[in-house]
Amino acid sequence: MYFMASLGRCWIAPILQEANDPHSELPLTSEQSSWIASIHFATRGVSPFFLSFLIDKIGRKSILIFNATIFFAMWIIVYWSRDVFAHYIIRLIFGLSDGLLDAVSGIHVCENCSPEYRGTFYTIIIFFLFKGFFAVFVFASFCSYNSIAIVYAAFGFATLLSTLLLVEPPQYLLLKGNIERAENNFTALRNVHNPNTVKEFEAMKKNVEEEKLKTWFSHVSIQRSSEEHEMRSDNNGSHFSMWLGSYIGICHKTTFKF
Repeated sequence: MYFMASLGRCWIAPILQEANDPHSELPLTSEQSSWIASIHFATRGVSPFFLSFLIDKIGRKSILIFNATIFFAMWIIVYWSRDVFAHYIIRLIFGLSDGLLDAVSGIHVCENCSPEYRGTFYTIIIFFLFKGFFAVFVFASFCSYNSIAIVYAAFGFATLLSTLLLVEPPQYLLLKGNIERAENNFTALRNVHNPNTVKEFEAMKKNVEEEKLKTWFSHVSIQRSSEEHEMRSDNNGSHFSMWLGSYIGICHKTTFKF
């Protein structure tokens, strides 16, 4: 998923010289290129606020599938459209999806994985992110504008299919009352022989029951348990890192305390 995000973030930079050619497949002025390269930040920064209303309503996996759908569909539009305003709209939608990815990925990893695995998973995420940055310049060196859109769409389709295999975090399943499936998903990426695993799941169940009893206004006033506070700290680390653009912060955010 982050490989696709990096393709979307950087795709315009390597083709600027070609885009500024009046006879190119997508002729752009310098001002138009600048807007396409930067306009997605307008929606990327506000997307975590939408996440707070969506994450417990439609689930973490559904948001990631939505992101993958955008990362696939945008390249089809890039291929067919020659309207610069359509590209502006695409970039705004991409920015929203990109920001949601930054915020929800941390929640998804932390709720599915025990603490000893989280660093490994985030290392893999950052690896694919920067490999995507490298791939953008490689493809731009050998492919035309249309060819790049086709290649990226193919990667996007493969990514979309892979998101269908994601495991829904147990936190969301417990909120929906699906305890058996929540327990199975909880132990999928945890050491079931560790006594702390059972304690962690029981604490999660307790916290979810507390969440169901809270109103929106009392949500912030009730003291949380240490397990839930750690999980929320991971989420805050994602938001903090996204606003600063610090991927090192995302890698090591499990050490932050908010």
